Amino acid sequence: MKARTYTQTYIHCPHCGEKGSRVDHLFSDAHKPVSFGPWYCDSCGGSYRGKVLNDNSVDLELLDQQKVDTLDLLILLPQEKPVYFVIKGMGFRKIGERTDFDGKDFFYESHSCPTNWLRQIERLVIENDDDPHGLLRFVRSIESASAVMQEQGNFSEADVFKTFPEIFGAAAEKELQ
Repeated sequence: MKARTYTQTYIHCPHCGEKGSRVDHLFSDAHKPVSFGPWYCDSCGGSYRGKVLNDNSVDLELLDQQKVDTLDLLILLPQEKPVYFVIKGMGFRKIGERTDFDGKDFFYESHSCPTNWLRQIERLVIENDDDPHGLLRFVRSIESASAVMQEQGNFSEADVFKTFPEIFGAAAEKELQ
């Protein structure tokens, strides 16, 4: 039996130089231009789009938008006692700018079904509605690259207390101090 070898072609992020996205799936025997993007770097979040040219070379265009990983706090309402969710989310902004990621309330409350971002749920049904938009209310969002996470490299239970004190109330926040 002969070993098979496969060549994969990646582009490096034009913003930070890190190994970026695989593009060989866009190469064509017909050698006709294929456009792609915007794509976002997994390292820096910088965006770019490009075109695979007739000779299978790749022409890139830097964009000024950046993807930012966030932690988003949601609350399930109405309940006798509130149920909170801390979700790994994302936001977009112009590179170098700070933002509050406007529109997350619309995204979580109206635009998408909770099954889309609570990945382990196969089906969520409330009163025969298997697509219950508006089930959770968006509370707020922080960048997941916050100072606490950068120092520790992860997000511990104590960090949840510090970052989202509304989950535990004022008494729990005072206990941490």
